[in-house]
Amino acid sequence: IDPKRPYGLPYDPQWKSQMPRPTLRSTEFILSVIEKIKELNRRPANNPE
Repeated sequence: IDPKRPYGLPYDPQWKSQMPRPTLRSTEFILSVIEKIKELNRRPANNPE
């Protein structure tokens, strides 16, 4: 498989710019999930919360 011709299509260097960019909302959501996991990891295991 030629990495420059995915799915048999001619390689287009502009394909990345044509892809829909992730919205700020989804980025903020991912960051908030990461922060929540970090917060949970900091809590002692015997914490009922």
